[in-house]
Amino acid sequence: MGTCQTHYVILGIRVPFAEREDLERFHDNGYQSEIKGPLSLVVDGMNGKYMIMGEILAKGLEHEGLPVTEYKHDESKAEKIGEQVCSLLGIESRAASLHVFTHWH
Repeated sequence: MGTCQTHYVILGIRVPFAEREDLERFHDNGYQSEIKGPLSLVVDGMNGKYMIMGEILAKGLEHEGLPVTEYKHDESKAEKIGEQVCSLLGIESRAASLHVFTHWH
């Protein structure tokens, strides 16, 4: 079995892994370059190490990579995204933060 990788920059909230069928509509497709919505979810289904939900600022497939870019966000945007995500997840509200990572799938 082979693996693929997708590179992400997400302004969002990282929470412990959990199976959540109610969040299926937010799952990002790591095999496509397209970013589908204002809120997306990336889940480590292989190892269960993370779930990150928020706004995808950049995404690159393994053969594309990510461009060198300076990402800026204001605190009000981080708080707004945090409130939306925490409300959907049913957890205490907190501001979103920047996550840069390679997702193996």
